[in-house]
Amino acid sequence: MKNRKIKIGIILGIVVAGAAFVAVACRKESQTVMPQIRPLTEAVYASGNLYPDEEYKVFANVNGYLTKALVTEGDSVTKNMALFLISGPNREVDEQSTLAIYEISRENASRNAPAIQELENRLGTALLKTQNDSLQARRYDNLYESKAVSKSEWERVKLQYEVSRNEAQQLRAQIRSRRNAANVELRQAQSQYLRARNNQQDGVLSSFLNGRIYEIYKQPGDAVHTNEPIALAGSSRFIARLSIDESDYSKVKKGQKVLIAFDAMPDQTFPAHIHKIYPKLNRVEQSFRADAVFEQPVPMEIYGLNLEANIIIKETEEALTIPRAALLKGDSVWVEKGGTVTKIAIRTGLADRSNVEVLEGLDVHARLIINN
Repeated sequence: MKNRKIKIGIILGIVVAGAAFVAVACRKESQTVMPQIRPLTEAVYASGNLYPDEEYKVFANVNGYLTKALVTEGDSVTKNMALFLISGPNREVDEQSTLAIYEISRENASRNAPAIQELENRLGTALLKTQNDSLQARRYDNLYESKAVSKSEWERVKLQYEVSRNEAQQLRAQIRSRRNAANVELRQAQSQYLRARNNQQDGVLSSFLNGRIYEIYKQPGDAVHTNEPIALAGSSRFIARLSIDESDYSKVKKGQKVLIAFDAMPDQTFPAHIHKIYPKLNRVEQSFRADAVFEQPVPMEIYGLNLEANIIIKETEEALTIPRAALLKGDSVWVEKGGTVTKIAIRTGLADRSNVEVLEGLDVHARLIINN
């Protein structure tokens, strides 16, 4: 009987010790926290890169060889500034030959053109002859009326006058026709010359806007073809091109504040704001694009620089907050009160990566249980 009592005592001791061990272990696996009043900001995370707000590729619009690069990577450029020269032997020959034809046509269309001058000289002689024949015809009219000359003599003089007058008229018509033809030839020659000159000028690639050259793809001596890119250029004003998860699309609005940090400058934050949201989903990355404009110019204007951004959705200066780890599914928490642990429902508001705002259900005196 004595031995049985000893065994029962040992078993009870083991049970008590085990319960004590479990209680200690449970206390080690959980912690108690209290809600705190603090500023809280809800933000949407986005990754992205730094790009000029305007950029374009400089394309060759003729075939030929890159003879000269007038700029290097990183150079600042102005609108209409010449950037690259592309040679084309055929274009140079065309320009020279059409210029020669144009100069000849311009000379032929001038008042002192030999062909027109010859016709005008002949017209002057014909007009003088017509004037003399007209005087002779009027004199013979009087003589014929007075029966001083025969009819045949009178008709001969009249015919001579008509021939002279017709000849003068024909010369006038020839001069008009020659001038018209010369003017038409001049316009055609001018058009061909301008076309050849423009083709030659197509070999001069110029800047579309004020900005900078970011990359050059060709070197002098390289063959280039029509619509082949020669360089990458853009403005000197930079924006943040953000990639935002599609689940956050409804939260992001134009004008929202953005805090941006660069991998190359991790200790600095640059304020910006959402300038444009693009209504197109990237199906591969399941994200959409938004552009943010900096409030001040960034010190490192490097094309494609990696960045991270937090888009501020809401802010409050005094929020009753609890750690995210204390929040259970269905917006509920474990609360200890009077030695009893109870699960209660709460209503949440803003949230960041670490904390959640509590709108209803808790006060600053509540003791929350966080199970590890």
